[in-house]
Amino acid sequence: MASHHEEIDEDEQEHFITEDDILAEVQDDGDIPMDEDDEDEAGDTVGDLPAAGSSSGADNSLQSFQNHGSSVFCVAGHPTEPLAASGGEDDLGYVWDITDGEVIVKLSGHTDSVTSIGWSADGEMIATGGMDGKIRIWRRVGKENYRTWEFLTQLEGPDEVMVITACADGVLIFWDPRSPTPIFKLTPTDARFDLDGITSLGVNPSSTLAVVGGAAGGVRVVSLNKGEVVGALGGHTEGESIEAIQFVDLAGSTTGAGVAATGATDGKVCIWDLTTMRLRATLEHKDAVTTLLAHPAPKGHLLVSASADKTLRTWDVRTGTLLRKHVGHQGAVLGGSLGLQGSVVISAGDDGACLLTISSVLLSVVLASVVSSAPLEARHKKKMMMNGQTNNKATVAAQGSVGAAYFITNEPTGNFVVAAAIGSDGKLTLRQATSSEGFGSHGAGGDGPDPLFTQGAVKASAAGNILATVNAGSNTISVFSIDPQNPTNLEMIGKPVGSGGEFPVSLAINSAGDKVCAVNGGEINGVACFSVDKTKGLIPMANTVRSLNLNQTSPANGPPGTVSHVIFSEDNKQLIASVKGVPPTPGIFAVWDIAEDGSLSQDFKAVEPAKGGLLPFSMTVIPGKNAILATDAGLGVDIVDFSGGVTAGLAAGKSSGLAIDGQAATCWSSFSKKTGNFYVTDIGTSQVTEINVDDNLKPSIVTQYAQGDGTATIDNDIATVGQNDFMFVLAANATQVKVLALNAPGKATALQTLDLAAPAKAAGLPINASNLQGMTSFIKK
Repeated sequence: MASHHEEIDEDEQEHFITEDDILAEVQDDGDIPMDEDDEDEAGDTVGDLPAAGSSSGADNSLQSFQNHGSSVFCVAGHPTEPLAASGGEDDLGYVWDITDGEVIVKLSGHTDSVTSIGWSADGEMIATGGMDGKIRIWRRVGKENYRTWEFLTQLEGPDEVMVITACADGVLIFWDPRSPTPIFKLTPTDARFDLDGITSLGVNPSSTLAVVGGAAGGVRVVSLNKGEVVGALGGHTEGESIEAIQFVDLAGSTTGAGVAATGATDGKVCIWDLTTMRLRATLEHKDAVTTLLAHPAPKGHLLVSASADKTLRTWDVRTGTLLRKHVGHQGAVLGGSLGLQGSVVISAGDDGACLLTISSVLLSVVLASVVSSAPLEARHKKKMMMNGQTNNKATVAAQGSVGAAYFITNEPTGNFVVAAAIGSDGKLTLRQATSSEGFGSHGAGGDGPDPLFTQGAVKASAAGNILATVNAGSNTISVFSIDPQNPTNLEMIGKPVGSGGEFPVSLAINSAGDKVCAVNGGEINGVACFSVDKTKGLIPMANTVRSLNLNQTSPANGPPGTVSHVIFSEDNKQLIASVKGVPPTPGIFAVWDIAEDGSLSQDFKAVEPAKGGLLPFSMTVIPGKNAILATDAGLGVDIVDFSGGVTAGLAAGKSSGLAIDGQAATCWSSFSKKTGNFYVTDIGTSQVTEINVDDNLKPSIVTQYAQGDGTATIDNDIATVGQNDFMFVLAANATQVKVLALNAPGKATALQTLDLAAPAKAAGLPINASNLQGMTSFIKK
């Protein structure tokens, strides 16, 4: 029983078929149709849907499982392991690995669709229920791993439990299976209970109340102690059936009446306080609600709804706030389950796919240590030592450094911050990679380098001894403390927090190092700010969530029309976000005023670049001038002077543009204190361009430095070490970091080319040239 892929047969429990035995899989067309009217619905077939993987819209799922080949009716996540079980129209159940979609075992034996599936509380057994009337149970063999299973038994009915049964004919029965006589029975002949047929049923945690949904949109609350109807709930549209009922734990207690959620074909989810029988909130989808999932404690206030509109949504039931929209299905979402203690959502769709997504922007995401391309038994470490270093050796070596440079892997399977020690000579040595406990992502519109279309995805602060990073795939931000004596050693403060929107791409840290602001570039876009608590981590600040009102998707579709960067003004009195235009319409700089209490002005001032500006990207403060130098992928460089105020949407000072001849996409910038000049990088030409800005804010090109054709120079940062400045450039296509010594104006020289691929592979750290992003540095005081 050591095979990794086993087909378990009811008659021969010890016989298994491996992948090597299979020549081909042939669909059996001889099954009895599920419904007698199937042939009347010939147009409603999976074949009419786009093929899985050929999404016509956004897809923020992390994994897809396509083996069913037809409608998937049910799915369940293992309580502790990265496994899912699903059942479908193909009469089969599958146990599969959510990290890579690998089939662990095929569960056969049903002769009609598998419509129900579930794990035991300890995850050691799994049960499937089918339209053939069978309930089949399997159990794990051995304790070494979860790859070997055996068929245990087929159940005919429950024993030694209290059972509630509900029928489409509108009859509800509460009974003890040890007795042939029901405890009580409610029928449509009782006018208070006539629901035109029962379509859904839920029982509260204390087993005192049942909530029953009907085909005509009615909901009844039944006392299980009294055997009578104690409440009638409205809220849903008459004639729209109630498809899902779920209890939500807001009080952290299994006693009391509780709070219930009802979902119906009218697209509404109604939240009910069963103590008062009052409606707390109404949540809305664009089509029928099919499934409701309640998070376990301590996140009992979170609810996930699935819908025929092809989406799932995570809500905060306390306020009715939409926290996250999960997209990726090409057909109606028919079922779902929470796995890994609520940290992931596994959904089943009419498109024949099972998808894995992050459950909530507010959850402490744990999948960075679970989901990877590694085998099921492997787990991502929270820290990985680079270049063969041990913890002790790396600590000693790093303590001899003057600082560190950082970038992120931004992998969808788990984001890591990679730290390289900066030597006194400016050279880098890779030391350590630290999990952000979040996920990376890649924007739509291309699959090359610069996945987030941004600068500032990771940011360090010497004033606060902190580093913050975006997790674009999980809509979270992580913050770490930096050990000043060993800057490559990062320790997470608290847990990742929701970014205040979707697809966070850039961060700014104020000069004091005690406030972090993020800009989100997805469907829910705009800025949000957080105070830094050295024990708890990032704390959301009141009145700082402000929208950019962009028509975007999650992940963002670009580069045109996407958010680029966010910074604080030099005096920390304004927050500025740059947004690329959609040619021929120029982009803007969105400027919010910051009040004494840290809150942001309700609306932003939209400032366009000077004539010729089109795609504003990174922003670097021009010291002492109340102005910024912004790269512009459509021109070269924009100078934006805020000293004269804003007139007719333009900065009224000495704003101007500088064309860089032959530029392809000049997008990233930094400033050297030693030379007094700015340095910008171009992903297309792979050149560094040195630019001088004089006292009258007039820009001019000093010289250019080639970094190798096709290396795709993107994010950069400059650090001052003693009396010298060094520039660190992420050359994504080459998986390298280029180090330049900025000896004097116009005199930069190549100092080092640091390879990333080989050390990452040796450490077991997944990196991809198309996902690498960010560059920031920290120098010891």
